[in-house]
Amino acid sequence: MTDTGGAQFASLVAAYVERRHGWEPVADAADVDVLRAEVLRQGRPGLVDVVARVGGHLVHVPFGLRVPGDPGVPRGDGEDPVLGVLHDDDGEAVVFDALRDGETTALLADAVAGRKADPSLVRPIRVDDTAVTMVIGDDVAFT
Repeated sequence: MTDTGGAQFASLVAAYVERRHGWEPVADAADVDVLRAEVLRQGRPGLVDVVARVGGHLVHVPFGLRVPGDPGVPRGDGEDPVLGVLHDDDGEAVVFDALRDGETTALLADAVAGRKADPSLVRPIRVDDTAVTMVIGDDVAFT
């Protein structure tokens, strides 16, 4: 990861943390130490798995990447899922929490567990400040 990439992800992690309930606000991206950013799926839609230290907490978040203007498959809970914009080898991307989009959640399940899923069958059953649990169909839980 380049220094520019690390700075871009630090800003995105700061935006993510500020939206989480129960977390202290992050003053700015300088308060975020990106430990790892791994591309799980190149292109658009794409996936980048990021681990960062924010204060005394470790934050692990899968970011979804989409072409600007692509609406994706939002969960419909009313919260804007967009966290910012990233520039990488594939150009500009709108970045969001991958677990807030049916298509990227299904892609994440495939990348991590080798489980192909219909995005319409992926739904959250638990969302809190420490974890998110999704179900895929009637037979797989993904935390």
